[in-house]
Amino acid sequence: MSDLPNAASLIGRVSSRLRISAIARATYKSFIWLAGLYLVAILVSRLTGVIPSPWFSWQTLCAVPVLAIVCGVIFHKRPSLGESAREIDLHANSKDLFLTVSKLDTSAGGYQALVKRDAEEKSEKIEPAKVVPYQVSNRIGPVFVTALAVALTFLIPQFDPFGNVEAAEAMTKLAEELKASKKATVARAEQLAKDDEEQGADSAAEKELKKLTDALKKMRPGKVKKKAQEKILVERKSRISKQFNAKNTKQLREMLSKQIANQNFGGMNEQSQKAKEWLKDLKEGKSDKLLGEINKIQDKMKELAEEKDPEKRKELARELKKEMQDMANFAKDKANSKQLAQALERAMEQMQAGRENEEMSQEAMEAAMESLELSKAETENLAQAAKELQKLEQAMEAIQMARQLNGDERLDGSEMEGMESIEDYAEMYREMMGEGGEGEGGGGGEDGEGGGPPAEEDDSQETGFKKEESLAQLQAGKNLLSWKTKGMSETGEFKKNVASSLQKVKQGVSEAIKKEQVPPGYVDGIKKYFDNIDDSKSGTAEPEAAGDKK
Repeated sequence: MSDLPNAASLIGRVSSRLRISAIARATYKSFIWLAGLYLVAILVSRLTGVIPSPWFSWQTLCAVPVLAIVCGVIFHKRPSLGESAREIDLHANSKDLFLTVSKLDTSAGGYQALVKRDAEEKSEKIEPAKVVPYQVSNRIGPVFVTALAVALTFLIPQFDPFGNVEAAEAMTKLAEELKASKKATVARAEQLAKDDEEQGADSAAEKELKKLTDALKKMRPGKVKKKAQEKILVERKSRISKQFNAKNTKQLREMLSKQIANQNFGGMNEQSQKAKEWLKDLKEGKSDKLLGEINKIQDKMKELAEEKDPEKRKELARELKKEMQDMANFAKDKANSKQLAQALERAMEQMQAGRENEEMSQEAMEAAMESLELSKAETENLAQAAKELQKLEQAMEAIQMARQLNGDERLDGSEMEGMESIEDYAEMYREMMGEGGEGEGGGGGEDGEGGGPPAEEDDSQETGFKKEESLAQLQAGKNLLSWKTKGMSETGEFKKNVASSLQKVKQGVSEAIKKEQVPPGYVDGIKKYFDNIDDSKSGTAEPEAAGDKK
């Protein structure tokens, strides 16, 4: 039809409009059918609960027209060239002129020239839009009514005569909780891994302790070096103190101060004994026993996953729950580790989720094993923190003794060869301090520690002794004179004296703490002691009869 440009163009455009109309008709029919099925399904779901309600949402409702369009494109009837030509002939009343044109390539005869001429002339006067008009208005109404009916079914209340909806909701909630707990476990594990990567092989505390021991090895006695060495020790103490304050969290302090009672209704039971051993290990910076217990729980959990006997599974689950609950209670009440307790509790919840839903059993058990692995990491982290804190405290004590030895020109690092741990340095300094405090004189008499004879005394000898009285301010707690009287004391006088003396003592202790003369490990206890005195002071009764006046 290359020699019939007008006719060929007309037939092609009419064919395209016929195809679009066919797609629209197929889409319309598909939508009516799909919307009807959706309407029936949602009614069954709302009234019986047999079909899970999560399947019906605004998202799935919007999928109905999309699916109808897809069906319309795939399943519509494609018009042929002859059908398009026939539509033109019907509209133009051209008595099969264009149908004949569509078949000229397969026909023969002398009339072809006449047919081509007539077809070209008529093609110029025919509009494709009038041959195949798009009729949309007659389909809008049914489509709107169907869509409205489906949308209104969402307002129907949910009935659950067979309990299917409740079971489905419980399963959905369980799946969401399992997903959330797995996410929390992964996030915490990644955080611990990141912390380990940032601090590297040695933590900041370990690095500071190494610098301290290196500095102590280089110390030598002598007047010239004393001032320089004092400066180094002060600097090292400042850096160690910063590390100590960073590690000395409330959680860790409470854990180190916790004690396990030795008696439990007449004797210590097995769990109390285990808890005592676990706490003792953690205080010493060890985690072997607690990790061993977690490994046993993991082995039992694998056994539970493989066990087929319902009774044995029930018994194993009961034992696991009790053991993990005991460990979680220990983590909360004794170890003061919220992270360790949370990891163990998640493992319990995940194991329980696997028991309640067989479909999620495998996934739940894997999640529980991951939580137990996190528990092991939390245990090691807690033990390491306790170990470092104790080392830092020993380091500050060692520095304090080193400063005193340096002041006496007796600090000698050459005697520390072979020592690596700060504990060794602290022990050596204690021995050196003890040696320096013993008597070394030759005289002694009976009360002296020397081996010489008692010193001779001669009162007739004149000396330069002058009798003088100290003008120093009286210190709180020292009584220079007291006398007893009978009668009523002055109102409030006793309380005023006690409060005044207590305030002076507290001020002196505070100054000692500021000057770092009190080891950091005793600071909290001292403050708590005076706080308790303040609390009890408000309830102290005034004496009715006078006591001592001082």
